[in-house]
Amino acid sequence: MNPALYKPTDFQWSQRDWRWAGKKIGISGLDIGHYGCATLAANYCINRAWMKLGIKRFSRPGEFIDFCNNNQGYTDNGMLRWTMVDKFTGGKLKYSKTKEGSFISVAQVRWGAYLHWIVLLNGDLCMNPWTGKFEKRKQPIWEATGREIHFKLG
Repeated sequence: MNPALYKPTDFQWSQRDWRWAGKKIGISGLDIGHYGCATLAANYCINRAWMKLGIKRFSRPGEFIDFCNNNQGYTDNGMLRWTMVDKFTGGKLKYSKTKEGSFISVAQVRWGAYLHWIVLLNGDLCMNPWTGKFEKRKQPIWEATGREIHFKLG
């Protein structure tokens, strides 16, 4: 398939999408389908930034995953290095430790025994990488851990 012809669907950012769910996360032995929420959340943020900046480019999750795998974008235990967003976008979207002046943020939630990342959207909405859909931020199935990652436009 020609990547230029790929059109987003409402399932485009689900970590369970068959097109990338089986991709490995660095050398960890983990796969995107089970543990790729941070990667899919970051990829969503990248596309939102490019749209905001008027950049006519769409990053398929598989492209970002491959970039991270080829550029030491994951720790040995499979954690995303958030600075990969800076490198992938050529500085158009930058990881920031503070919320001040941020364009978009992701938040960690505790989902049963697991930690999960969601993208914070306006109002009380989020993008949930598990489903790939827009949902309410506050869910009875998870609780916020207080950990957030912020991105600023470069």
